[in-house]
Amino acid sequence: MDEAFDLNAFGADVDSTLKNGRQTFQGIYQNAIDELAGLSPDEKAMIVPDITSQQKYQELILVVQEASKNNVAQAELKQRIENLGSVAVGMAKKITSLAGLFLV
Repeated sequence: MDEAFDLNAFGADVDSTLKNGRQTFQGIYQNAIDELAGLSPDEKAMIVPDITSQQKYQELILVVQEASKNNVAQAELKQRIENLGSVAVGMAKKITSLAGLFLV
């Protein structure tokens, strides 16, 4: 059977996606998101030297975005980054706006 395209449902999905995007990028960790996204290729190569690190880099970005969107406390963000493993923690320590989480 052919399912008809539901324009209203599509519009609602787009609206929801845009709202979530705004919440993510207006959250409390905006500086960290900007810093992670704004790395030059050379900076990124220093922080993310191999394929495994590339995956952890993407996971780190997602964790910070989600924490920003949900206004997660710094201690919780630190724990979530630590749960990603030592590679992600090492990367976070090289990002100025995240490094402070790991000073203590």
